[in-house]
Amino acid sequence: MIARPLAHFTSPPRRVVVGCDGSEGARDALALARLLAPDEAGFLLVDIVPRRALGRRLGDHRPADFSAARHALSAGRAEKPAIETRTIRADRPDEVLADIGADERRDLIVVGSPHRGLLGRALLGSVAKALIHRSTIPVAIAPRGFSAHGLHRLVVGFDGSPEAKSALEWAEPIGAAREAEIDVFTVATPPVSIPGALGHRPAGLADPFDAIEAAADEGGDDIDLHAHLSVGHAAPNLSAAASTADLLIVGTQTHGALEEALIGSVADELVTSPRCPVVTVPQVRSSAG
Repeated sequence: MIARPLAHFTSPPRRVVVGCDGSEGARDALALARLLAPDEAGFLLVDIVPRRALGRRLGDHRPADFSAARHALSAGRAEKPAIETRTIRADRPDEVLADIGADERRDLIVVGSPHRGLLGRALLGSVAKALIHRSTIPVAIAPRGFSAHGLHRLVVGFDGSPEAKSALEWAEPIGAAREAEIDVFTVATPPVSIPGALGHRPAGLADPFDAIEAAADEGGDDIDLHAHLSVGHAAPNLSAAASTADLLIVGTQTHGALEEALIGSVADELVTSPRCPVVTVPQVRSSAG
C-alpha cells in the first residue's frame, strides 16, 4: 500500500470509519463518532469477524447490530446521514481498518475500548495500539462507558515535532466549529539515553519554551488557545491535564523496534485506559513510489 500524505485539516472529519461489532465498546465508538463528525458527515461501519475460532473465543466477538448503530448515528438529526456497513472476516483488525482509511481516503477511524475480560481487554487494547501506529489517518479511541456531553475543552499534547503540529492542526477546526477552548500542554521530560550506532543520544524535548512559542504561532487568530508547561513524564501529565477535558489530541510517531522497547510511546500509554476520548494524529508523510 502507498502511504498518502495527510491533507491539511481545514474542517471536522466528514468521512468516518467506525469499528462496529456488538460490544459495549462499539456503542462508545458510535457515540464518539457522532460527537466528532458534523451533520453532513457520512459513516462506514465495519464489523471485523475473526477467522480463527481461537480468536473468536479470546476476543469475545459479538456480531454487529447495524440497525441499532444506524439509529444511534441518526437519532435527533434533521437529515439522516449516509451510512454504509460492511462485515469482513480477518484476524488483524488494525490492518483492515488502517487499509480502509488510507485506500478510501477517509478522514477518521473511531474505535472503542474493551469492556469485558482481562484477556479480551489485552487483545483489543493491542489492536488499538497497533492501529494508531499503522494508520495514516487520525484515530479516535472512546473510553469505556463514554457518553457525549459536547466539546467545550480540548487538550493537545505539543512538543514542537511534526506530528504534534499535525495534532494541533487537526484540533483547530474542531475547536473553531464548536467554539471550544484549546489547551496546549508541553511537558518537559527527564532525559533518556537511547543506544545507537554513534553511541548514546538523549531523547526528549530539547527546549520546551521553543515548543510553547511554536504552539502559539501555530494557533489561528480565531482560536481560543492557551499554552501550558509542566515538568515530568509526558503520559501521566497529559492524562491529568485531560481529566476534565472533552477530548485529548496527540501526535503519533513511528519508532524503531529498539526505541519502542526502551521508551515506548506516549500515545500507547494514553490509549490503554483513557480518561476521556483520545485522538491520535500521525505525522504528515510524503507519498512513496
